[in-house]
Amino acid sequence: MNPAASKPELVALSRFAGDQSAFNQHFGEATLSQILELNPDALNAAANQAASIAARGAFREAIEIYATLALLDPMNVEFQVGLATCATELSEHDLAIQAAATIITLAPSDPRGYLLSGKNCLMIGHYQEAREDLADAQRFASADTTAAKEAKVLLAHLDMLSEGEGKE
Repeated sequence: MNPAASKPELVALSRFAGDQSAFNQHFGEATLSQILELNPDALNAAANQAASIAARGAFREAIEIYATLALLDPMNVEFQVGLATCATELSEHDLAIQAAATIITLAPSDPRGYLLSGKNCLMIGHYQEAREDLADAQRFASADTTAAKEAKVLLAHLDMLSEGEGKE
């Protein structure tokens, strides 16, 4: 089977050919990685490799791995965080915001989704959305964490931008 195949293509290639309802009954809401029976340890190893690559600054290479992982298992928060982080570093703000929104949906009390969304909203000039997301990041993060500190710095930057606009 082609791992990049869409769900309709998988149905057509599987023993359920032409029978979408039988396919859905058998697989339900399974992720593509579950349908293809991929080893979760292998996916996590790939995520670790992507993190190492990103740590070296090779964000384009890392994002390709994270994007593949996110397609295979879109419910995995860590894959989405990696994708959003690399997209942020590459100034792919729309992709980063989409991945951050997925993080927020999957893990609404995880400050990383709000921080990544807020940071990217700030970068594209959506200041009100940035302020809301960064405030939520602070609210969900423990006070002494990197996420809380970064949100505080970005909120202060937003305050300076607001003051600068008021003087003109």
